[in-house]
Amino acid sequence: MKTNYYFTLLLLLTFFTVNAQMSDLAKIMGDKELMSRSNIYNTDDSFYGLLLVYKGDKVDKKHRRYEYLILDKNLNKVAKKEFINYKNAVSFYASKIIDNKILLKITYNQIHNIEKAGLRLRTYRKIDLSNNTISKEFLFAENKPLLLDWNADKDVIERLITTPRLNSLIPIKTNSTLGFLAAEFSNVRTKKRIPNYQIHNIKFFDNDNNLVWTYSYNKNATKNAYSKWRNIYTFGDEVILKFYNENQKHVKGITIVGIDLKNGKQTFKYVLDNKNSELTHYVGEIEKYGDKIYITGLYYPKHYRYNFVKKLGLYRVTLDSLGKKISKKYIPWKTFSNQLEIDKYAKIDKGYRLDDIDYFIFKDGSVSFLSEKFRAEQDLIFHTPSRTSDMVLMNMDKDFKAIDAITIKKSKSNNSYDYLFAQYIKDNTGCVFFYKNFKRDKEKKDKVGVLGINKYINSKYSYEEIPIYSKKDNYMIDPIPAKEGHILLREYNEDDKYDQLRLEKLNY
Repeated sequence: MKTNYYFTLLLLLTFFTVNAQMSDLAKIMGDKELMSRSNIYNTDDSFYGLLLVYKGDKVDKKHRRYEYLILDKNLNKVAKKEFINYKNAVSFYASKIIDNKILLKITYNQIHNIEKAGLRLRTYRKIDLSNNTISKEFLFAENKPLLLDWNADKDVIERLITTPRLNSLIPIKTNSTLGFLAAEFSNVRTKKRIPNYQIHNIKFFDNDNNLVWTYSYNKNATKNAYSKWRNIYTFGDEVILKFYNENQKHVKGITIVGIDLKNGKQTFKYVLDNKNSELTHYVGEIEKYGDKIYITGLYYPKHYRYNFVKKLGLYRVTLDSLGKKISKKYIPWKTFSNQLEIDKYAKIDKGYRLDDIDYFIFKDGSVSFLSEKFRAEQDLIFHTPSRTSDMVLMNMDKDFKAIDAITIKKSKSNNSYDYLFAQYIKDNTGCVFFYKNFKRDKEKKDKVGVLGINKYINSKYSYEEIPIYSKKDNYMIDPIPAKEGHILLREYNEDDKYDQLRLEKLNY
């Protein structure tokens, strides 16, 4: 190991307040290649743990061995098991955990050499942690799971994977509801493909795969006027859906709908904008606290297609529990001109504009908007890649009045955003968000990787920056979301067969 690595590790350990909990992945999994990693969450969105899937040897022409490792929020080993799967899987993703069961989502880009079946396929398997078993692979169609056997005849497989199916399975458990939401989906390039305007159902199944209710939309849809769901937000026994009202080329409006999970009945419907609206809205975040629903995002000129060039500012809509509008407020970018040199279209600095990264709606209804300065790719005489620089955090109080705009200085990056992830903390009265960036170390004459830890709690901002690796070192440190008030750091070096996870507590 190199001296630089020890120095970096010492800085990390002195930054955090308690000794880290650790898990030695290299010792547990040996030389196996880590293929996929995903967080597992409880149904209340709290952090449960990690799912790690490792790639093994090929079994035959179609299949490969894989192995999953499941760790809880404190890095204790929960389960570990080898399984055989079709070899062309590109990712394994864990759903929320319900009654000790995890829905494993499997994504493929190449499907059994069936070119006309399209580029992507999603299948599922269930992991039961009570006995550490994994189910056979299945699709969900015709209101039931259909087993998928990759050893079957090509025609059988093609017929199965081109069947119009339910997708985006979302496990849900509340005090009165247990099961999963499923939306109709068509992403298969065949003659059987269902056009978007003909997709019109969201269904709820109990934990035994029995259909409980169906919510129908698009009943009178045409090619030039139909709705397409984009996001589902869960709040207790209610889900809130965002629908884009579209034609074949453009979004024509946005409708927000509430649905009672117990019976599938619509609790409210709010039209955010339509063809008669004076402005066009983009929804960045929806939260519900008590009997109030908050919607926030960007707004644009009337009927303007979304892009970063002509966004006018920020908005917040407040609804009551029945979807009745309490308030609708706007803040143009120039409101922050005391802290930023910014024009009416968010142009800031030479050639940069603010690009939205994340939105936070806190328990009292106050809002923070996180952006990163972005400059688009340019190809005049000499080609220059797209570039990002500083972050900007804009903060509004509970009445949606501007408080301040905080510039978070960092080095410029080419072709990428530096933002990593965020979490609410302290009962949704604050947040912490992270970024990874390289900065030049004058003494080492090298670019050193740093982790930016940004905290915004009760309208107070604080910041810490720690080194996490140097480009001259072989050791890498990868930040990962963790339970509230913590961060996971994966340190690894393939040459030294070193791979460890550390759970660190944040200072705030």
